[in-house]
Amino acid sequence: MESVINATNDYLQSQIDEKNSRILELESNVQRLSDRSNALTNRIRTIEDAMKEWTIEAVKSRDISETNAEEISEIVGFELTTETEVEVNVTYYITVETGIHDDVESIINDIDFDSVTYGSDQITHVSSNIDAIDF
Repeated sequence: MESVINATNDYLQSQIDEKNSRILELESNVQRLSDRSNALTNRIRTIEDAMKEWTIEAVKSRDISETNAEEISEIVGFELTTETEVEVNVTYYITVETGIHDDVESIINDIDFDSVTYGSDQITHVSSNIDAIDF
C-alpha cells in the first residue's frame, strides 16, 4: 500500500514539474511575442512619422499635390497637420477689491488663467505661468 502512495506522489510531482516547465515556456514565448510586437509598433510609428514629415515637406515644396498628400495620409494613417509650440507673453491688469484681511496674492493665484477661451479647434493645449505679481 505504501508503494502505491509513493508512486502516486511521485507521479503527481512529475505532473506538477511538467506543468511548471510548460508555464515557464509559455511565459517566455509571451514575452518574446510582446517584445516583437512592441518593436514592430515602434517601427511602424517611425515609418508613419517619416512619411508624414516627407509628405508635408513635399506639399510645401510643391513636389506633390495636396490631393496626393491626402491620399498618402489616408493610406499610411496620419493627419496632414503639424504642431508648433509658441510662447506668448500676456500682461493682465486686474483690479481686486478686498477686505482688510484678504490676501490679494492668494486671490490672484486662484485665477485659472488656463481657461482661456478661443474660437479655434486648431489650438490643442494652453498653459500658463505667473512670473510675478506687482502691486
